[in-house]
Amino acid sequence: MTSREPMFNVPTVVLALLAAMAVVHGLRVFLPQGDSDWLTLALAFIPARYGSSAAELPGGEVAAVTSFVTHMLVHGDLTHLAINSAWLLAFGGAVANRIGAWRFLALSAVTGSAGPDGGTAEKPVGLVHLAASQLGAPTLHREIRLGDIGRTAIRIETVGAALNLIEHRLLSEPKARPE
Repeated sequence: MTSREPMFNVPTVVLALLAAMAVVHGLRVFLPQGDSDWLTLALAFIPARYGSSAAELPGGEVAAVTSFVTHMLVHGDLTHLAINSAWLLAFGGAVANRIGAWRFLALSAVTGSAGPDGGTAEKPVGLVHLAASQLGAPTLHREIRLGDIGRTAIRIETVGAALNLIEHRLLSEPKARPE
């Protein structure tokens, strides 16, 4: 019997996270509006959960201990889901292959719990870091501070800056690294 290499080498844990994100998004889209809103709020990271009002919010006490991770399953629209899925496929698979499924889930939980934030002095809203790399050349890095101009405007500005950085990387001659 001959064995074939898989067309895509995506670890099961990454596929499971992609499926969970797709199911949550599908439920939010196809459930009646009231149920969709309840699900969104039950999964969302809401700081008030960690005060005295956890029981009064959708998801109750359970969400108080799960929402720091479950918020990662909620996406604003299909574009948001597609972009996050593409990044998870591109980079999550390599990380999961390197560290294993359980460590990957733990890493996802830790980094996801660090994400829900309204911004701080060290990490203000609208702060974006971009990098472009090419074999034999130093990595280019750009820090962009856009401010609180809104998610859509931040996305548009980030895409433009990323394309400019890629263009700069592709058009510049790689400098040989010292031997």
